[in-house]
Amino acid sequence: MTLYKDRYRIESTRLKGWDYTSEGWYFVTICTHNKECLLGNMVSGQMRLSLIGEAAGRFWQDIPNHFKQTGLDEFIAMPNHVHGIICINAPFVVIVCNLHRTNLPNPGRDRCLR
Repeated sequence: MTLYKDRYRIESTRLKGWDYTSEGWYFVTICTHNKECLLGNMVSGQMRLSLIGEAAGRFWQDIPNHFKQTGLDEFIAMPNHVHGIICINAPFVVIVCNLHRTNLPNPGRDRCLR
């Protein structure tokens, strides 16, 4: 562990040199800000999702509708974090588009960049 702003922090567990846009199965953990229990509560040993927790599950299930090269496996929500397994079935291509016009000059705003 190292210090950052006089606090200990855990180093990244990402594999150095690995391209996380490549094909494979990935175990994902997403935590709430400040570890707040926003996703639900445990009641008699069962997870009771809040509206936010239910939304997190719907958004997880919706991932393949936005990224066709992905597949989903297990997903579970806990009070302050979620775990999921996602499969990237083909090399991931990042596409950046400006979908909203602005008054700012941007000569490439009508093109998508790959």
